[in-house]
Amino acid sequence: EIYGEIRSLVSMLPSNNDEFGADSECTDDLNRAVSDLAGCVGDSSIALSMIADDNSYFEVKSGFGKQITTGFIRLNGQTVGCVANRSEGYDDEGKKVWDCDTVLTVEAAEKAADFVNFCDSFDIPVLTLTNVTGYDADMDCEKGIARAASKLAFAFANATVAKVNVVTGKAFGSAGNQMVIEEFMT
Repeated sequence: EIYGEIRSLVSMLPSNNDEFGADSECTDDLNRAVSDLAGCVGDSSIALSMIADDNSYFEVKSGFGKQITTGFIRLNGQTVGCVANRSEGYDDEGKKVWDCDTVLTVEAAEKAADFVNFCDSFDIPVLTLTNVTGYDADMDCEKGIARAASKLAFAFANATVAKVNVVTGKAFGSAGNQMVIEEFMT
């Protein structure tokens, strides 16, 4: 199973940073209609799999910073990196296993920043789905959120790849600005 996952990930990535993306044949219609996309606002990994070619979303670092999902999809055969806020998680049978507030945490911001930097290194475009109401405001988070938020802002602003942001739910306050900042920085 692990070898299969590694093969799936490697097939999505270019062989090196000079090669433009990893293309594959696509039989899906790029202009296809996606039903019930609005019903996936809580768990954006489901929405990403619905818009992807062959409904395939490869999530990375799924156990870290669960308020953000990062991973790869293919759109018309081209690899695209995805960053999306989420407030719910479902198991393989479609049963909700966790939920949380639509906030940006230190771990989630760092996870997203590292992923955007990785995509930029390999010239992989980034699609962001935004649904966030603010920053996590507990004692532990307040100590590091400014540093993590600035790291995320720098990653989005510094990235030279194509970036698209779609607000799927809420984009309130400075956390909302944090997630959509790439729209204004390029």
